[in-house]
Amino acid sequence: MEPTIEYAWKGGSQFLRFTGFARVDTVVENRTHADVREAKYVGVFGPLELTAGLDRRFWGVTEAVHLVNIINQVDTLEDVDFEDYLGQPLISAAYTTRFGTFSGFYMPYFRERLFPTGEDRPNLPVHVNRELTQYESGDNNWHSDWALRWAMDAGPVDLGVSYFSGFSREPRLLLSFNSFGQPQLIPRYDLIDQVGVDLQATLGALLLKFEGIHRWDPVNDYAAFAGGFEYTLYGVSAAGADLGILAEYLYDERGKGTPLAPGIPPFSNVSPYDDDLFVGLRWSGNDIATTEILGGAILDLDTKSKAFVLEASRRLGANLRISLDGRFFTSVSTRDVLYPLGDDDFLQLKLQWHY
Repeated sequence: MEPTIEYAWKGGSQFLRFTGFARVDTVVENRTHADVREAKYVGVFGPLELTAGLDRRFWGVTEAVHLVNIINQVDTLEDVDFEDYLGQPLISAAYTTRFGTFSGFYMPYFRERLFPTGEDRPNLPVHVNRELTQYESGDNNWHSDWALRWAMDAGPVDLGVSYFSGFSREPRLLLSFNSFGQPQLIPRYDLIDQVGVDLQATLGALLLKFEGIHRWDPVNDYAAFAGGFEYTLYGVSAAGADLGILAEYLYDERGKGTPLAPGIPPFSNVSPYDDDLFVGLRWSGNDIATTEILGGAILDLDTKSKAFVLEASRRLGANLRISLDGRFFTSVSTRDVLYPLGDDDFLQLKLQWHY
């Protein structure tokens, strides 16, 4: 269940919004969880917009990976695509000028990432012990993070530049052993600084997309980027459907770690997208049921590992929506950080009732 309640006044220039979330899992107890996605006040005063409370913010333009998006923590219990986010306590201000929109964010509390336990799938081969979680700052969760962003659109170009300082939303997993000599992973959250750039150019039927970051952290400084295009063929069917062709190249200069033993992943904050190619097709039916299908594949140009993605949805009548999501891994190399997930294909059929 994901209810949203909103109350607005002064012509909608000020409003309160609450969005909750709750899931009950009948098989795996750990996946029964609840969260407040939004509980915020928003006030618009001419060119100034103020926000206070729990909020979700998304930055980025690429399809396969979201490098610059860093405000919110991922809800790893909800889905495997890393596109569901926890609400983030923050205070923000955005000021719009003819030179673009300047935004500032103050985040007084950090939300750590949850991990699968027990019989959850997908899962790591080694237990993650959150009770031993480490923070680089002595303030732990109460360390203050902050961010700045400038965004503008100039004709066909949308450009965003951001700076973030605070806890990494991705913990490093440190290998340790418990009192029984069994291996365990200890999450550690490092303080980082990150500069990000996202760019999209709309040239008729062609979209050019780019995201790039440079991050400074205690382990190593590195850069990563994703760039590509989406080209849309309009009216490819008698019903007026559109077909989009997508291609992106993904690069991360950290490369891949080396597994300590078969079945055990490398315990450093490396990315699976260090030298990868994403290709896909997007079908938009342009029909009354809003039929949409996205299918794609990510090929690791180094290890030759492959991952396939499927997302499809359409409305059923006025209140129902049915959707299908799939993630499939094939030929995952032992040198790949995704090796522990090599046997964990994922398929989800969802029926949503909106009222």
